[in-house]
Amino acid sequence: RAADTNAFYRAIDRSFSDILGNLKFAFMGAVDVEYNRFVGLADVIYLNVGAKAGNIENPLLTEGKVDAKVAVASGAIGYRVIDKGPMFVDIVAGARLVSLDVDVELTGPLGTFEAGASASNVSPMVGGRVRVPLGERWGLALYGDVGINSDIEWQMIGSVQYDFARHWRAALGYRHMALHHDRERGDIDLALRGPILGISYHF
Repeated sequence: RAADTNAFYRAIDRSFSDILGNLKFAFMGAVDVEYNRFVGLADVIYLNVGAKAGNIENPLLTEGKVDAKVAVASGAIGYRVIDKGPMFVDIVAGARLVSLDVDVELTGPLGTFEAGASASNVSPMVGGRVRVPLGERWGLALYGDVGINSDIEWQMIGSVQYDFARHWRAALGYRHMALHHDRERGDIDLALRGPILGISYHF
C-alpha cells in the first residue's frame, strides 16, 4: 500500500495554470518590521487543492484524485549587516511550521484504494535577504532560507520591485519552496513554485 501511495504522489505534478484550475482556496500574507538595524519577518501560506492523477505506475489503478491542504507559517528575526539605504543585506533566524493533509483515492477495475497522510512539523531555520537598487524607483530583491532538521525544507524568492508612490511598492517575481517529510507509510515530497505578484505599504 505504501508503494502504491508513493506511485500516486509521483503522478501529481501540476503546473501553475493547472493549480489555478484545481484551486479551492488560497491565502498568502507577509509582514516585514524594521527597527534601526533589527528586522522581523512573518509569512503565511495556505492552499487547498484538488487534482486528478495521470501516469499511475500500478496497472491495476487507472484513475485517481487527491485533495491536499498545505499550511506553512514562518517567523524570523534578524540583523541588517549592510545598510546603505535602498541597498541592504539581512541575516535572519527563526522557525517554520509546516502542516500537510493529503487524501488519496485510486480506482481501477478491481476496486478502489483510499489512503490519507497527515504531517506537521516545526523546525528552526536560517536565511538571508538582499536588495539591490536598479534605479530611482526600481529594485531587485532576493530571499532564501533553509530548515535545520532531518527534513529538507528550503525556499527561494526573487522579485523585481517598483515604488509607484511614496509608501507603496509593487513586486513581481518567482517563488520556489521544497518540503520533505519522512512517514512510516511513505515519504511526502512537496514543491510549491510559481510566479508571485504583490503590493506592500511602507510606513
